Amino acid sequence: MENIEAIVDITILLNRYYSWVEVNRKAIDGRFVKKIWPKNWWDGHDLIDVEMIINGDVILVSPINVRVMSEETVAKMEIATRKVPYSDEVVRPKSSSFGIEVHCMVNKNASTFSIKLLHGVKEENNYIGHTVIALTVNFTKDDLKIYSTKEDKSNPTGKYFPHRSLQQNKKSIFEKGKPFELYINITQKTYTSIDINILVNNNSIENRTIELPIWMIQYIHLDGDIQLFSIYRKEQDLFYPPKLKFVEQVDELKNIERILNLKFEFETGTYELNDSHVNYYGEDDSFLTLRTYFNQSWEAQEYRRNPIGTGIPIFVLIYATKHYYNISINGGDFIYYKHRYPAWAINGTVFNVVFDTKHCEDIKETLPKFELETNTYKIYNILAKGNELVIKFLHQFHLTKVL
Repeated sequence: MENIEAIVDITILLNRYYSWVEVNRKAIDGRFVKKIWPKNWWDGHDLIDVEMIINGDVILVSPINVRVMSEETVAKMEIATRKVPYSDEVVRPKSSSFGIEVHCMVNKNASTFSIKLLHGVKEENNYIGHTVIALTVNFTKDDLKIYSTKEDKSNPTGKYFPHRSLQQNKKSIFEKGKPFELYINITQKTYTSIDINILVNNNSIENRTIELPIWMIQYIHLDGDIQLFSIYRKEQDLFYPPKLKFVEQVDELKNIERILNLKFEFETGTYELNDSHVNYYGEDDSFLTLRTYFNQSWEAQEYRRNPIGTGIPIFVLIYATKHYYNISINGGDFIYYKHRYPAWAINGTVFNVVFDTKHCEDIKETLPKFELETNTYKIYNILAKGNELVIKFLHQFHLTKVL
């Protein structure tokens, strides 16, 4: 026993749907749990006689204990199995495509359940945040409903996608008392939209394009008459190499409103080549558009002559004053754009910009620190349903004396 490095307990659980392995190193209090899912695991497989082989630099110090375990014991051991309602954070993606794989069991007496991807809130809320994609099942009405509260390019009639039966190709998509695997594949289409493909047990049931950047998917929420076995996240198609800082986050956005958008357009022209020289025929259509995106449309568009040309560095300073954004480009005269949002509402992102970090930091140091007006306060935490906001006044005001 002198050469023993550590004593390791290994527990292997076999059932119809998956294998479950726990490795526990007592000396360092280290615990490792892993579930192994066979192909088409949801069909279930009858347990057959298996042969155990132990190999390597190990010594068997106790007999192998084989027994049938009760459902209560298994549920107690499996800390990875979670009861619903359940919410979890979706780690911000580092790629242009990723997938979320959910393994669940439908209760035998199930009536409804739902699985949702959310932004800004951990549970669906009618007033704040967004439901990126939601799947709701009603066994009583034999109804499957898939919807999003964001603009859906493929469904101009409203947020709800067409209702459908729980039957597809003469088979039930979901069944009471049966497990299922839900896979949601999310792919960036543009920097403000995503393609979503939903598969149940390897069968595609929905394809949609949603107006929301891929990085704004924050939470997954499950509720209803199901049991959650596990959730896996699969990253795909990494950006290679990531040269652009395509998102610089200051705070979490509750909406995808653009407070200020600068759109530079350059003149179009044609070149005509003949034997002795080249002729260029240009169009005077080089201009700068300043605009704000609000309530799913561009508003307050203003046009200026484009102050820059192609092939040169761009240096932009934007000063937020009480009523205007004062914009200086490459040291030129200020361009004034009146607020459509107050300056303190800026808490979002900058797209497709390479930052000279040191230069930007030096400029920030010379600017006066922005302070809110004395009668304006900022709430840093996202308010959720049921929160209370208490406002106390130390002194009376507009007091009316009744005689």
